[in-house]
Amino acid sequence: VVQRTLPSAGVYARVPIPKNKIITIAPLLAKQRPSFCKNQEGAALSCPASRCFGHFNSTLQLCPLLTASKIRRSSGESNAKYEWSKWNSVNKMAQDETVDDVVEQYPFRLTFDIVATADIEVGVEVRRDWCSCEGSSLNTCQL
Repeated sequence: VVQRTLPSAGVYARVPIPKNKIITIAPLLAKQRPSFCKNQEGAALSCPASRCFGHFNSTLQLCPLLTASKIRRSSGESNAKYEWSKWNSVNKMAQDETVDDVVEQYPFRLTFDIVATADIEVGVEVRRDWCSCEGSSLNTCQL
């Protein structure tokens, strides 16, 4: 994939990408949800648009880094989804940890795979579903 140079531009296929192929691996920054995204009791609130994932009942945020952070959301037709990287054993270890432990022990060790949900032709923008992240006991990812 190639990233356009404009700040608002997304990520585009440089070669044909077949359906179900991993497009890229997204290293994740695990962090606490910013305090302005919590109410007085500490419960999560809806935050300004962000490229991070999280669950409304958790303070954990997972933020894709590198090219993956530039893949834009699509409210219409998408051609990619995020999945937990099955090859990364740290993803499994972190599922049983508290949010504080994940942030402290695994801040840059978790990963998502970005997988094509349709054939993507050269020059087509890679767009993910508005709320795509397949299940996990670490929390179902939401935007």
